[in-house]
Amino acid sequence: MKLSIATLACTILTAVNAYPGVYLCTDSGFTGTCVHIDHNRPGTCAHLGGDLGGKVSSVGPDNNAGRCLMFTGGDCDGDNYYSIFPGDPDLSTLYGGKYNDRIYSFKCGV
Repeated sequence: MKLSIATLACTILTAVNAYPGVYLCTDSGFTGTCVHIDHNRPGTCAHLGGDLGGKVSSVGPDNNAGRCLMFTGGDCDGDNYYSIFPGDPDLSTLYGGKYNDRIYSFKCGV
């Protein structure tokens, strides 16, 4: 059985993190600077800090995070798309690259 990098990374994170959340990386293929953001209050907005906001190129919601909306605005506003486990390893190929390096906030469990 072969696993993609995205599936493997998200599977490992799901096993380690007590709270559901999202794995975000600055480069495609879940590389570059990567951060897991816990999101233990479903339906609330999670804001990305200056180190990550507008720089995300791969998104991986945890298996137990449900559907996560990714927003171009910093307050869960603006254009959005939804992502589910195992996520999107290359935002430059999703919707013509519309969301690559443009994610500033997200909301899961919606």
